[in-house]
Amino acid sequence: MAALLTFSAMLESGPWLDKLAGGRRLLPCLRDWDTKAHRHRATPKAAMQQLELWMQALVEFMRANQQWAIPIVFLVAFCECVAILSWLVPATVFFTAFGAAAGASGLNLIPLAIAASVGAGCGFWVSYWAGLILGPRVDQYWPFRNNPEMLKRGHDFFEKWGVASILIGHFFGPLRAVIAIVAGIVKMPFWPFQLANWAASIAWGFALLYGAGRIAEFMAR
Repeated sequence: MAALLTFSAMLESGPWLDKLAGGRRLLPCLRDWDTKAHRHRATPKAAMQQLELWMQALVEFMRANQQWAIPIVFLVAFCECVAILSWLVPATVFFTAFGAAAGASGLNLIPLAIAASVGAGCGFWVSYWAGLILGPRVDQYWPFRNNPEMLKRGHDFFEKWGVASILIGHFFGPLRAVIAIVAGIVKMPFWPFQLANWAASIAWGFALLYGAGRIAEFMAR
């Protein structure tokens, strides 16, 4: 599981985005967001150890109370993909670790991956809806009121990458916090947003939960 956690931490922190741009940064602000987010987190080793213990306890609870597994995964994914909440917790690391622990423990991965996908899609949808309703007034509310650069960077990224920014946003923690609400603020058409949102949500949920779980199952044999 430690290897999976290290790999997922790399995805969450952003170096892989440099590769997508042919060695250049996809956008300079991504690195700034990542630095600020990690200032409020524990050291990687301590965080991974704590996360692994938490995942084991959660998996044991779900094995004993399997009727709660799907609602819990849905709720966590939903909260992680709602604007701002996703900035506070490294969701990619969380779900990769949980998927690995669940796979090694024999839990059925497909319903869990579906729950994570639906939760993520609904979380982005709520953020998009909030952007549509509030519009530019979003910057009057916490935490944007105290961090106006977050919206500006999200808007700049959206203007540069368009629909692709919704796809990328699901896999990059700091961007995940703002990109859907920015899409709502600029009134991105409903169907292009939803197509990108649900495609990325399904890829995210199955890659992290199902993919990590199958790898853990194979390694546990």
